[in-house]
Amino acid sequence: MASVQMMSGRLGMVTGRGLAGVIRAQYSKWILWGCCVSLVSANVINIAADLAGMGAGAELVTGIKSLVWMPLFAVLIVYFLMWRSYQQIARVFKWMTLVLLAYVATAFLRRSIGAQPCWQL
Repeated sequence: MASVQMMSGRLGMVTGRGLAGVIRAQYSKWILWGCCVSLVSANVINIAADLAGMGAGAELVTGIKSLVWMPLFAVLIVYFLMWRSYQQIARVFKWMTLVLLAYVATAFLRRSIGAQPCWQL
């Protein structure tokens, strides 16, 4: 995914077009449509995996099934994308990243919380 993003960025800087525009200029419509269908399919699968992960995490915390959380997260994200500004979304996600510090805290507080992580590889 990162390599496609880098390639698209470099193509855009050189040609002034996006990836689809370059494919359209160089190849037939069938190849363009095949690439677009592949891209949409990959994005849908990626979004579904992200929503499943969010639902599983919420299930661990609350005990409510992840199948309940997944549509709720999807609706919440669509709401923010459609009716809120980028600054508001960025502010929310910036604060949500603080949750990632739980990994660091878990490593150092392992004895007090009863976890025993393996430090050997």
